[in-house]
Amino acid sequence: APLLFFLNNDTVLFPRWAEPLLSAFADTPRLACVGPLLLYRDGTVAVFESDTFDPDATDLSEVWQAWEFGPSLVDENGAARSEFHTKYHDINRANPRTFFGYYEPGHYCFVVIDGRKSGYSNGLTLAEEAQLAESLGCTVAFNLDGGQTTQLYWNETIYKIGRAHV
Repeated sequence: APLLFFLNNDTVLFPRWAEPLLSAFADTPRLACVGPLLLYRDGTVAVFESDTFDPDATDLSEVWQAWEFGPSLVDENGAARSEFHTKYHDINRANPRTFFGYYEPGHYCFVVIDGRKSGYSNGLTLAEEAQLAESLGCTVAFNLDGGQTTQLYWNETIYKIGRAHV
């Protein structure tokens, strides 16, 4: 199956680098279930608060993928959130960003937002990212990562969005 990886910009890739990671997930099905966003085999998603998510009380048998980072960008009605409670104070500043958006089962978007290019692009705050997700029609949107680690791997090419640019 095709895979999409979001990697930190200091990641060093070597031949067959993904095999140990994929083996670990195959050998330990619950390994991926640490995050508050779950993608189910039927194409639906569920977002949990990280401090209340209990993998032992959640049916994980139909989970296909899981992501940890956050926060959730839109509320249960798809409206942009304006307040974000996080222990990372720097996360609220304008930065390069990456988020996962959900429209309906099987219909998603991954959005990578440029930033830190003086006179060209300053990135977005979390509130601005949430407004973008709402404007795109996402019914669920989940911040994945940002800052210097934001980059996209597509068609065997890494596009770095943070400090180092390709």
